[in-house]
Amino acid sequence: MSLTAAGFLLIRPSPRPDWGSGSLLPEEIISGSDCLCPQFPDSYTIKWSADSEENRAKGFDSVRLPPDGRAAATEWATENFQNSFGWTGVFYSLQDAEKAKALFFPKDSNILLIGLGLPTELTVEFLEYAAPAPPEEGYAPVGASGWFEVVKKLQLLPDGQFLGFELLNIECGNLSHSWLCNHLDVHFSETLGLQPNRWGLIEELEDARLCCEDINAEKVGAEPGLWLPWALVKYAEP
Repeated sequence: MSLTAAGFLLIRPSPRPDWGSGSLLPEEIISGSDCLCPQFPDSYTIKWSADSEENRAKGFDSVRLPPDGRAAATEWATENFQNSFGWTGVFYSLQDAEKAKALFFPKDSNILLIGLGLPTELTVEFLEYAAPAPPEEGYAPVGASGWFEVVKKLQLLPDGQFLGFELLNIECGNLSHSWLCNHLDVHFSETLGLQPNRWGLIEELEDARLCCEDINAEKVGAEPGLWLPWALVKYAEP
């Protein structure tokens, strides 16, 4: 299976939500969606973002970064935006993510480094859908998402521990909501007999593509936007 690298994330796994199915999902969720798993960095780490001080504090709290390290993290993120990572917290390379993890999170932290890969045959569809809109006169140009910037390089995702496929939708060029946000694990279990694997993800690409086809055909209730299957790969400490 050929996977095009889409980006790398530092995330904190989260307990299964109260509304999550205990019979289908593990106790701890690993997701590329920040609806489910907090990420570092994110807009809350960038000085010029519109985040309030309250939201900045909540963002740092969510990844358990101690108060005495937050000023340095903010300086680093502001300086390294569009050098090491793109909007909003997508690292351009595995090495960039490893360096940031080593800087701000000890080895015994529960921050995971994961990579997301797109099946190569779906890259053109993603790039066409996620491309920033052409500039309009009188308006500032819309920047490309970090995901778009990485995928357009057409590089293969580095090898790691394959966890499974997550169904994620694309909103303004960013990977946004997960299928788990919509209880679709229950829906596809009941309609297709699909059982998530031990990570709460879909093991086989064919099953993941079938689910995305149903969502994109609006056969189920989910957020608007193109839904695609994304491979999640976990990387060990360097």
